[in-house]
Amino acid sequence: MFAFVVPSTVLADDVKPRPESRLAPAPLAGPQSSLSIVDIEPDPNTQLKAGERIKLRVTIRYVLEYDEANLDLAVQVGNNEPFIKHHETAAQGSETRIWTVEFKVPQSQGFDVIVTMFAPGHGFIGMEDRPYRIGSGGR
Repeated sequence: MFAFVVPSTVLADDVKPRPESRLAPAPLAGPQSSLSIVDIEPDPNTQLKAGERIKLRVTIRYVLEYDEANLDLAVQVGNNEPFIKHHETAAQGSETRIWTVEFKVPQSQGFDVIVTMFAPGHGFIGMEDRPYRIGSGGR
């Protein structure tokens, strides 16, 4: 399966979090560090069809009190190996980033979009997960 991630950086502070967050941002590494998905398109409630080509747009916001951390995006079915992986390094401070991924919807009942942040030497900062359901049919 072919997929690509187009990373881009946006320094806008006017992006509002969506209320459907299944996991709240978890500032586990320290009181000043956090990670959240503030927007995702298409909406996780959108009925997708197996085999359909989609463009997924994920907007994340992080606050990091350490020098750097690993930011990772994974799209996966169940506990299987992710069929899309993307890695970037985050710098100290706060930033909003937008990642765009294009792929064919897998032949399954659903998939998850997962974003994680880990600061080497300091620990896990947070994880956000957005589940998608896949309907029957396809192209």
